[in-house]
Amino acid sequence: FVLYFADGIGFEADLVDLAVENKLIERSGSWFSYGDTKLGQGRDRARVYLEENPAIAQEIKQKILQIKCLPTAAPAADTETAAASEDE
Repeated sequence: FVLYFADGIGFEADLVDLAVENKLIERSGSWFSYGDTKLGQGRDRARVYLEENPAIAQEIKQKILQIKCLPTAAPAADTETAAASEDE
C-alpha cells in the first residue's frame, strides 16, 4: 500500500493496482483507462482521477470485490433480522 504523509493510506492507489491486476483498468504504456474513460497518464494521475470521481472508484471497488468473491456491505435490514434471530 501507499502511505501519504497528509492523507494516510492511499486507497485509490491500491484500487488502481488491484484493478490493473484484475484487468478492470487497462494500462497502455503509461496511460490508464477504465472502459472508454482515460484516467490519466501515470499511476498518480489515475489515482487523482479516482479521488475526484468517487462514483467510478466505488464502481471499480465493487467489481474487484465480486471478482475476489468477497462480500459487499450487507443491508442494514439483514443485520437487524440476524440480531432478532439470535435473541430468540
